[in-house]
Amino acid sequence: MPIQSPSNLLKDIIVYYRKFMQPALSEDEASIVIYWVIEKSIGLTKAKTLIEIQRRLSESEILKVHFLCKRISQGEPVQYVLGEGWFYGRPFEVGKGVLIPRPETEELVEQVLHRVIEGGSVIDLCTGSGCIGVTIALERKDLMVKAVEFDKLAIGYARKNAEKHSARVQIIEGDVLNPDTLPEGEFDLIISNPPYVRDSEKVFMESRVTDWEPGLALFVSDHDPLVFYRSIGLYGKTHLKPDGMIALEINEGLGEEVVSLYHGLGFTKVELKTDLRGKTRMAIVSW
Repeated sequence: MPIQSPSNLLKDIIVYYRKFMQPALSEDEASIVIYWVIEKSIGLTKAKTLIEIQRRLSESEILKVHFLCKRISQGEPVQYVLGEGWFYGRPFEVGKGVLIPRPETEELVEQVLHRVIEGGSVIDLCTGSGCIGVTIALERKDLMVKAVEFDKLAIGYARKNAEKHSARVQIIEGDVLNPDTLPEGEFDLIISNPPYVRDSEKVFMESRVTDWEPGLALFVSDHDPLVFYRSIGLYGKTHLKPDGMIALEINEGLGEEVVSLYHGLGFTKVELKTDLRGKTRMAIVSW
């Protein structure tokens, strides 16, 4: 048996593995994650687990719990271990090589959901797992949504997630930095969470991000940290409808630079928005 738990009772297994996953997780995080692990490994929801807390687990069940917790204890992101991350109340399939959906990006979606006209058209650039495009398509079924991604692995996840949620989203392979690969047409909303973390900022990030998540989806050079925003803005100049808007997740330390960039491209209105923690993390751009 690969554990030192006092018994094979479910309640003892929970106590043991909650500690086992620390210090990779905080005590509070481990207290939440252990129930996700139980559900993923042996199929018991948290409610069912609490009801069956005196249940004795078989050796095979304990092994399933053990191997998931071991991966987490070694620093692998919980979402990769479990194969999914939650976004806007829905599970999205993720794995190593695709960016994990984050709560800040939910706030970006919230900013625009009720601002797009009825029957409008939307394009999600740098879609990754598809969480933005799929969510918009599900929350606003009247909209026509396209989602663009460069990385073939991420495209696979985006298509799986669109299918999983029966979302009407057209997933397109394209490179934001190569405008010839992007869709033609005009859009009421161009939305994106592009790479924006400067290389010099890596040292401030957790190893479970820098060691596991795809650098291409996260990092840009300090020499030109707004390279993706410039390309998106240039695309918007010819593909954004007159009353349309561009919604962007941004680096909290580059808000004024983003404003200056878009004013320089001819956009007359650039609003910076703060997230729930008071950090400048979004920009809404329009004519």
